[in-house]
Amino acid sequence: MATNLGEDCFAKAIGCLSLNPWQNHRETIGVLHSINGSYCMKRTWHLPKVMSDVTSTCRKLSKVQRKSTMTKTEKKKLVTYWYHSSLEDWKAYLALRKARRYAQALFFLHLALEKLIKALIVSNSDDHAPMSHNLSYLVGKTTLQVSEQYLKYLSEISRFNMSSRYPDEKLAFYSSIDKKISAHWHKIGLELKRWLENLLNVN
Repeated sequence: MATNLGEDCFAKAIGCLSLNPWQNHRETIGVLHSINGSYCMKRTWHLPKVMSDVTSTCRKLSKVQRKSTMTKTEKKKLVTYWYHSSLEDWKAYLALRKARRYAQALFFLHLALEKLIKALIVSNSDDHAPMSHNLSYLVGKTTLQVSEQYLKYLSEISRFNMSSRYPDEKLAFYSSIDKKISAHWHKIGLELKRWLENLLNVN
């Protein structure tokens, strides 16, 4: 019998699917492991059974997805949503930077770029953007030819998201960001933002 912890893992996995039913079921199985699969196994919770249930659910959702495609109107609305959401995050970034809250500002710099890339993913396909904060991974889901230098920048900026979220990394990250480092990443972030916006044809 599944424990409460097991049921919680299952609920979170299905929750991820409800947010993005286009996600491959193998990736969703991975969600169970990343949540706390090893801990569940130590509690003798029957993870394979729940994994099987999740797989079944994913396959059903995949069938629904294959039967339906995003309309032009839906696609346009989603691209607009990601783009305008990116603009709001950029405003937050600038406000925090002006207030000299440099580490917090870089978190929003990351979000602004993430949402621009997701707008591009939707714009260039009939699919939703993956649920990921990894900018290098996301840009790989586009049809863009990206330079090694830009990939390096995107990989570094992705660290701002993770380092700002988790307590064990947050203090070290906050203390490592000063005005000079902020200025360095502001220049790079602005360059990437303009590049992505040009590709979206929004300027």
